[in-house]
Amino acid sequence: GIVACPVLGARAGYHERGARGAAVGAVQGLGVGSVAAVGAVSVGAVVGTAQVARGVMNTPGAIYSRCKGKVWNTEDRVWEVDWYSLPEEAAKVLGDSYRGAAQAAVDPDAPPPAAPTAGGFFNDPAHKVIDTKLYEALDIPTSATQQQIKKAYYKGSLRWHPDKNPGSEDAKKKFQEISDAYQVLQDPKRREVYDKQGLSAAQTENKMDPEIFYAVLFGSDKFKPYVGRLQGTMGVDEEMDPSMMEDPDWRERMQEKMKEKQTKREVELAVTLVERISEYTGDPSASLEEFGKKAAEEAEKLRKVANGEEMLYVIGWMYHNRSKQLLGGMVQGQYYKAQAQARAARHVAATAMSAGRAFLTFRKMNKKALADQKSQQKAKQARAAAGQNGAAP
Repeated sequence: GIVACPVLGARAGYHERGARGAAVGAVQGLGVGSVAAVGAVSVGAVVGTAQVARGVMNTPGAIYSRCKGKVWNTEDRVWEVDWYSLPEEAAKVLGDSYRGAAQAAVDPDAPPPAAPTAGGFFNDPAHKVIDTKLYEALDIPTSATQQQIKKAYYKGSLRWHPDKNPGSEDAKKKFQEISDAYQVLQDPKRREVYDKQGLSAAQTENKMDPEIFYAVLFGSDKFKPYVGRLQGTMGVDEEMDPSMMEDPDWRERMQEKMKEKQTKREVELAVTLVERISEYTGDPSASLEEFGKKAAEEAEKLRKVANGEEMLYVIGWMYHNRSKQLLGGMVQGQYYKAQAQARAARHVAATAMSAGRAFLTFRKMNKKALADQKSQQKAKQARAAAGQNGAAP
């Protein structure tokens, strides 16, 4: 403020009264900026002092509660007994599906139940199209929304994925059809061309392999017992009702739903982990060597899927770090917690830098494309002018 206000004041004064007005405006802006700076410092000092006083007052109670083995509940903002029971939370969060979650943990390769469709196919009179093949592949109406299309693709791919149907040529063919349909219908422009002119007009020469396409969008299903459903896929279950936008609290309600899904995801993964390690911990006669051999075989299978090695490294690092946080005591636990936070900060920074580089590259390519387009237009105009001059008598 103390720098910007004089500049803005000088600019406004210059437009009104020239150089003299610019000088007066700069002085006035300096005064306004100085007052704003003093006010901001004063408010910050008051707030800071209040926070320090609050911390001093709460420190003895926090030390006493920690010594009693209590933990701070960040949601309810109270100290409570450090007690947790996975079976209790699983019964509360998963309900009747608790048995199903445990069963899926024991046998994650068991075929899933038939996925429900997004309403079934029909050529909606309100959205008539000349070709319905792609809509039939996804089993959706021709008037389906983009959300319904994505939801149908995700559930259909999950049902017919080759990993879930090894050796089935019918499943492989169906998976290919679903992928081809989604690659056209998920693009509004290609979908419009397909609706009006048919499949031949909407298809392109470059088709992505269906398994790679699915992995790029949703990740490999092989890692689901270890990471659950990624947050990017959780939204496919939610239909955005336009009337929801009229409710001022719709964002909070959507965030609450996503929070509930995330909690369910975490509990399901915890149940899965308990079921897996209980093969060794729950059987006194179990051999650690055999358990390790089985784990190594599973890791080898996961390594072969798309981005498998990277995913295995991240999962292994996180499990190791979290175990050290919980079992390493006060000092060592805090060290590993800080290590995880630093890693997360580096990841965010790296992601931001990658996004920035991608934006700059896109901007450069866009400028080049515009320049090429202008050059082509100028060349076309020059040729047209030359033709007119040659035709003139």
